[in-house]
Amino acid sequence: MSKEIIEPEGLEVEWTDATGSTGKRQADLDEHCRKIKAYQDLKSIQAQADTQKRVFSATYKAWDSFLKRPTEFSPKNGHGFVWDNQAKGNPCIMDRTQDIPQEDRLSTTLMMDGTVIDWDKPYHYRSSPIQHSLVLGNTKNGRRIAIQGQWRGTFQNRTTTWWAYTAILEPRGDCDEWFQEYCRMSIGVSTYDEYTTWVEEDRAKRQREYEDQAQQASNLGERIASSI
Repeated sequence: MSKEIIEPEGLEVEWTDATGSTGKRQADLDEHCRKIKAYQDLKSIQAQADTQKRVFSATYKAWDSFLKRPTEFSPKNGHGFVWDNQAKGNPCIMDRTQDIPQEDRLSTTLMMDGTVIDWDKPYHYRSSPIQHSLVLGNTKNGRRIAIQGQWRGTFQNRTTTWWAYTAILEPRGDCDEWFQEYCRMSIGVSTYDEYTTWVEEDRAKRQREYEDQAQQASNLGERIASSI
């Protein structure tokens, strides 16, 4: 669950032929992203912290920790949001850039009743996110969709990568259908099955490439050591 999600590159997909022009695709995605019934985002956390006269960074940290699953290093995490690991194509990378031509890229603006949902980055973070992903899962109150961002930073000469939640949503209607439609529309394919096939094949390809690179590095290290 905490593994890094690698952005795919160079995939050959007929982005505009399946669903029409980029402008039409963007308009359809914008309409879809306005179908939000309830949410928690960075602005609403800030508003409640201000009302209660609490520090935003501490309030946000507790909110994020409650949603995350416990780990060896953070055993007190609440696991308030449970990923659906059985759903193919979950999570879904948002606003893809590297694998989509500039002219075919879409942007995500989530809204409820005219209010734009703030899911970019916590206000006390200095660095910008590497990417965001939509994650389908469950809370004690039912099916939900979370947004998580990924960051990379250097602390005391050590570079590390981490992820954190930035919003959690309850769409109108069926949550799974909303998620599937977002995934399909965001890359411009005709069906969710096309999307999941594309994602799963790319993930398998990336995993093979990673394993090959790791093996090559191991072989090189052994050769260097054996030459002394």
